[in-house]
Amino acid sequence: MKLMPINNVNFTGREVPYASKLGESGLKSMQGFYKDSSVETTLGAYHSQPKNKAYFADPMEYVPNDIKERVDFVVYDNEPGYPKTEDIKKNYLDHNRTNYREQFENIREYYYRREMGRYANVNEAKYQQWQAAQCTALYDKAGHLRYQKESAEDEIEKLVSERSHIQQGIENTKQELKLQESLNKNLEKHVANLKDAQKAYQVLDAVVEKGLKNEQQIYEKAAKRLKEAQQQENYLKELENTNYYNDGREAYISDGLKYGKFENTTQTYKSVNSVRSSSFRFGSNNAHALKQNDLIESSIKSFEQIIKEGKQTIKDMKSYIAELNEKTKLIDENINSKSTFIEECKTKLKPLFEELEGFYKKQGIKIIKK
Repeated sequence: MKLMPINNVNFTGREVPYASKLGESGLKSMQGFYKDSSVETTLGAYHSQPKNKAYFADPMEYVPNDIKERVDFVVYDNEPGYPKTEDIKKNYLDHNRTNYREQFENIREYYYRREMGRYANVNEAKYQQWQAAQCTALYDKAGHLRYQKESAEDEIEKLVSERSHIQQGIENTKQELKLQESLNKNLEKHVANLKDAQKAYQVLDAVVEKGLKNEQQIYEKAAKRLKEAQQQENYLKELENTNYYNDGREAYISDGLKYGKFENTTQTYKSVNSVRSSSFRFGSNNAHALKQNDLIESSIKSFEQIIKEGKQTIKDMKSYIAELNEKTKLIDENINSKSTFIEECKTKLKPLFEELEGFYKKQGIKIIKK
């Protein structure tokens, strides 16, 4: 780019109040600070005590020491540089989201300030404004296409993220499905075991019923026989030492069974009665057997209901996985469609970028190295 000779060097920057304790960062929010501005700290270099002032220099202005001695900071209005065409190309054809329009406008506005301050040839300043404005116009020419491309890229990014979440949901559901199926198999085995136990208790019930009847007969007979023996013994004791008993005994001394050795044997009955409280009783265990059988029946019904619910859960999980797979398929189709659209946009953007690149070359625009 050509620069014409400077015709006027009467600079008129402005000196403004500024609290030095705010440092350089506070200057960025003040009028006269631009994107390419730079700050020189004069406090400590040109004077030791805060002046609580800052000086905003005009473009190309040389700031003498006497000004630096009066202020704590000097803000320079530097010339902005043009962006590199290889970077702009990425904005058209790749994923660079830098807004280069802002850079072109910064250049135009900078040369407008130079024109207004008459710190360069006015015609040259106007020419530079025109050049920057042409770059803006050429850049804006592709604006709608870039917006469409970037919007599609953003949508793809969201779709990819959504797809990732869906895949995670599928994997998590598959893991839960595997656990649910394993649990249901164990539950089915448990019900089968309970039914086997139920059959055993049903057989036991029949045995208990049979044993209970015979057991009752045993203890009833023992009790009856012991009762009769006790009654006989009590009767004989009552007769002892009575004239009737003694006289009768003397008179019928030879009475009684000749072979009556086991006439009144009660030992077996006593033995039966002695183990009555400590031995297994069909009577006392009958209620336990019936209770266990009822508990097994109730448990079977409960677990069969859980199995039924589990099967429904498994069915729902499989349906959910199928639903998510279908969503993934639709997302993939949408991504492919938008990817095709992006490539179409790039095809249209390429000549528009080449037009801007050609303008760079025609104008001999150089990139300022900073």
